[in-house]
Amino acid sequence: MAFLFFVIAAALLWFFGWQILRLIDKEEKISTLFKAAAAYPLGAGIFSLLILIWGSTTLSYDILNLIRLYIISIGTIFGFLKHYKLKLIKFNFSLPKINTLPKIEKAVLVVLLITLLWRLIIGILDITRTPTYEFDAWHNWNLRAKVISVEGRLPLNKNDEFYLGGGVKSYPLNDGLTKTWLATMSGGWNENIVGLHSLLIYLSLIGILYAWLPTKRVTKLAGTYFLTAIPFLTLHSWVAYADLTISTYIFITAGGITSFIISRQKAWLTIGGLGLAMAIWTKNEGFAVIVPALIVASIGLLIFKHWKIKEALKFWLIGIGVSAPWLIFRTINKLDILSGDSSSFNWVFNNQFFLDVIHSMFFRNHFNLLFFLLLILIALKGKPMWHSKTTSTLLILLAPLLGLYLFVFLFSDRAIDLSAYARSLLHIAPLALATLIVGYERVTKKNV
Repeated sequence: MAFLFFVIAAALLWFFGWQILRLIDKEEKISTLFKAAAAYPLGAGIFSLLILIWGSTTLSYDILNLIRLYIISIGTIFGFLKHYKLKLIKFNFSLPKINTLPKIEKAVLVVLLITLLWRLIIGILDITRTPTYEFDAWHNWNLRAKVISVEGRLPLNKNDEFYLGGGVKSYPLNDGLTKTWLATMSGGWNENIVGLHSLLIYLSLIGILYAWLPTKRVTKLAGTYFLTAIPFLTLHSWVAYADLTISTYIFITAGGITSFIISRQKAWLTIGGLGLAMAIWTKNEGFAVIVPALIVASIGLLIFKHWKIKEALKFWLIGIGVSAPWLIFRTINKLDILSGDSSSFNWVFNNQFFLDVIHSMFFRNHFNLLFFLLLILIALKGKPMWHSKTTSTLLILLAPLLGLYLFVFLFSDRAIDLSAYARSLLHIAPLALATLIVGYERVTKKNV
């Protein structure tokens, strides 16, 4: 029964996100598949922000209160939908018939589906049968969710050992409050059930990448397969970390900005802003790394006339405005901007960094080779990539993100042991993969 109630609770978050995206895309210009794929991570993130507001007023998180909050929230969205004369509930999904696909597309689709099904089965078995054992996962992410859901409230006493759920106090609460909803609605804390949240984020990211890629279908299928083939990304769909979640939000941010610049559809700009807000609300890197990098990217987009000042301001207004409840909450409660005690931040030179990068790129089983391949493509075909507004926008967004992450690892004592190197670059791996795929199709003069 707990699993069934978990499915219902997750479906309610998806439905919440679906209705928000329908409200944003009133003219229905964005693909249904993209909205369906992005609905769960956006719905979960926005609703958990509402849970924060609810709990910060000392209201409890018992099941009746959370149901009341959901009804009030979805009722408000229905009110706006009715105001804009949109149907309150509308689903118009349509998938291409497999028997109409060319042979090459059928082959790639079959390989993708088999691979994805296998990874999902292994993921479900791993999550539901294995206790949380990673230090950061049980000391921070799952601990906070468990404490908050078991106590049925947001611990606000700073003298309490489990203030804000325990662990590192400065961590944003998106993950913890989403899992509080899932646990409470499914009958109580069960990490082997609640942990399936990461698998749903994984599925969402896969669907988002496929739906967003502005390439021909066989390239979309191949690109999606390459995403599922990143072992480290799949691993994070089985563990209780928030790195996969922020990866998804960063990709939504970059995808929204890029699609807006290409199509000039305002809904995409709003979606990009929401992605930024959710990245800020998910990990400290959202505010400490992603925001500064995107400020640089925004200046670059303005310099190259990819967007106008008022469009950039709207994006930032949405991103900062939606995340404002968390930013205000952390300011009032004097939480550090960085993980732990931000006063310990020192400048150093990590001379082992380059050796570790080479080792991780060629000898470890994860994704660093992706960035190497992208650099080769840029070195060989940078000019035609830059002449495409799509790929130039992606490069303008990716470059400061990658540069700032690498700068932190090269010159900061925050990462002197490089233990978080792979997890941090995972944040931008989907964006780097999309840039590589779109860039490759551009330089081969196919369909961008």
